[in-house]
Amino acid sequence: IGCTIPTKQNNQNIRLGKYKMARKIFITGCAKTGTTLLLRMCFGFKDTEVAYRTGFNGHELPLSEFVNLDSDKRFLIGKRLPPCVLSNLEEPEFEDQIEWIRKNDIGIINVIRDGRDVVLSDGNYVKPERYLSAMKQREKYSDIIDYEIRYEDLVKSPNRIQENISNIFGIQRKNHFS
Repeated sequence: IGCTIPTKQNNQNIRLGKYKMARKIFITGCAKTGTTLLLRMCFGFKDTEVAYRTGFNGHELPLSEFVNLDSDKRFLIGKRLPPCVLSNLEEPEFEDQIEWIRKNDIGIINVIRDGRDVVLSDGNYVKPERYLSAMKQREKYSDIIDYEIRYEDLVKSPNRIQENISNIFGIQRKNHFS
């Protein structure tokens, strides 16, 4: 059993020195799968801005807002605010989101977790229909996922996950995830 599931080779247009624009990486996944944990761990990368806003949900951004962000860092990492593809019950706006991801060459890290834990976590916050829809979407839209991480692997082998992210996206470690 592997620690992670890479699903797509990524064509990167990263320039060394001065950057025309930051390489954007967006974290998706159903609620309660570990997306917030992964986002916070991303502070362990060099030359990386982790997108945060003020307020209660400051760690989550609509994809439409993330697409328009810029950074003077080499990498910009954000996390989905529902409704977002690979995270919710499927909605018509997801087709636009898929187009934005492709058009802007946004790297996608999708986080998954055992569905029993997701549904039972936090007082049944996530309904089974939402989880199942997110899992079906990962098959339907597998071509946009650059890297998929199992929550169980993230907590068991965080440094291995960090190394895989580094290798896939060309991002350098500043501090170990653990």
